[in-house]
Amino acid sequence: MDLKLFASFLNFHDLTSSEKISGFFIDSRQLIKDGVFFALKGEQVDGHDFISIAFEKGALLCVVEEDRRKNLPKGGRYLFVKDTLKALQQAAGMRFDKENVALLGVTGSIGKTTTKNFLYDILKDQIKTYVSPRSYNSQITFPLNILNAPPNQDLWILEMGLSQKHEMEKLVSIAAPNFVLLTPIVASHLAFFNDLKEIALEKAKIFSKGRTQWALMMEDSFALSSLLKIGTCEKEVISMLGPLFSILDEEEGKLVFKKNLKQSCSIGNIQKQHRENLLLSVHAAYRLGLSFEQISQKIPSLGASQGRFSLLRHEGVQYIDDTYNAAPFAVLKAIENIPKPKGKGRKLALLGDMMELGSNSDHEHEEVLQLALKELDLVITLGKSFKKAASQHFPKEENIKSYESFDEALTSLQSKVKPGDSVLVKGARVFKLERVFKQ
Repeated sequence: MDLKLFASFLNFHDLTSSEKISGFFIDSRQLIKDGVFFALKGEQVDGHDFISIAFEKGALLCVVEEDRRKNLPKGGRYLFVKDTLKALQQAAGMRFDKENVALLGVTGSIGKTTTKNFLYDILKDQIKTYVSPRSYNSQITFPLNILNAPPNQDLWILEMGLSQKHEMEKLVSIAAPNFVLLTPIVASHLAFFNDLKEIALEKAKIFSKGRTQWALMMEDSFALSSLLKIGTCEKEVISMLGPLFSILDEEEGKLVFKKNLKQSCSIGNIQKQHRENLLLSVHAAYRLGLSFEQISQKIPSLGASQGRFSLLRHEGVQYIDDTYNAAPFAVLKAIENIPKPKGKGRKLALLGDMMELGSNSDHEHEEVLQLALKELDLVITLGKSFKKAASQHFPKEENIKSYESFDEALTSLQSKVKPGDSVLVKGARVFKLERVFKQ
C-alpha cells in the first residue's frame, strides 16, 4: 500500500506520494523503516509521547490527534485526526472493502487461537491464506491485522474478541465475516456482563450481518437455541460423533470421515481438550473445498501453540505450559486433562488467579480448588483470590499452598516437584507464569 491510498482511507486527498508503506504500528518499539505509526492514547501509555522515537526509526508518517499539534517534532509528516483509534478502525474498514477478500472470523471464550492456527495449517498449502498473528483480536489489534494483511490473498482468518458490551458490533462494522467459527463460550469478562447468556449473545453478533454465509458451533455451546436465532446465515451444529466427521475418544484418538468409513486418521498428537478445536477446523476446511485426504495429511503436523497446553520436559518432569490465560472453564478442563504421570509420578499444578469474574470470583476459585483437590496431589496457588478461597473453604487442607508472591510460589514448586511428576502451570496473563520455564 502506498501513502496516497492510505491517506485516502482517512479522507485526505492532497497527499499524493507513491511511497510504499512497510507496515502499520501502534508500538514504536516494533516499528520498522517506512512504517506508519498510529499514536493511540491508552490507559497507561500515550503513543503521542513516542512520536520522536517513531521518526528516529524511519516512520514515513504519524497519525496523531488534532489537540496534540503543539510541540510535535519538527520535520515529520503527519495526518491530524480527531481520534486516532477511530482513524485506525476507519482505515481498516476501507482497506477491507477495497480488498474484497473472503473473511473467516473466529470468536468464543476459549480456544480461538488454537482453532485459528489449526485451520490455517490445514489450509495454507491449498488456499492462499493470511492468518492474524498471536491473539490479536481486540478493538485495536483487529483493525491493525487488516491493515497489515498482505495483498492478493483468497482468505483471511482473523480472531474477533471482546471484553465489554458492544465491542463485537464495532468489529463487525469494520469487517463482517463471510464465515464464522464459534468456540466454547464460558465464564470470562463477567465483570462487564450480567451473565453468561449476555456474553453469548454479544459474541453471536459476529454472524448478525447479511454478508455471513455460514457459522459453525459445537452442540454444547451455551445458549445454543438463542444463538441459532441470530442472523440469517446457515448454522451448523457440530458434535464429536457427527454425521460427517467423528472423533472417537480412545486413548490415542481417531478422526473418522463418515462419508467413507474406510477413511480415518490418528489424532494422537492433539491433546484431548483441543479436539473440539480440531473438529471445528476440519469441518471448516471441508466446507472450504478440501478433501478428507488433504485434511488428514496435515493433522500429524498440528500441535498446540506455546502457552496453550504445550508439553515441555525438564529434568524428568513433564510440564504443561498453559500460561496464555485462565478462564474458569479452561482451568477446569486443563486440570482434568493433565497427562497421566509415568510410574509413581504425581500430578501438581501452579495456578494463578482468574480475572474479570466480578461477583462470581469467589465461587469460581472455590470450584477450581475443589476439582484440583480431587484430581491433583498438590496445588500451589498465586494471587489473592485463590488464597482467599483456600482460607475460607479449605482452611485445613494441606495439599493447597497459597502465595501472593511469584517468587514464593515458584520456590515452593521447585522444592516439591520430583522426576516423574506432571505439572500444570496456568493463570491470568497478569502473572506472566511463562516465567516459570525461564528459571
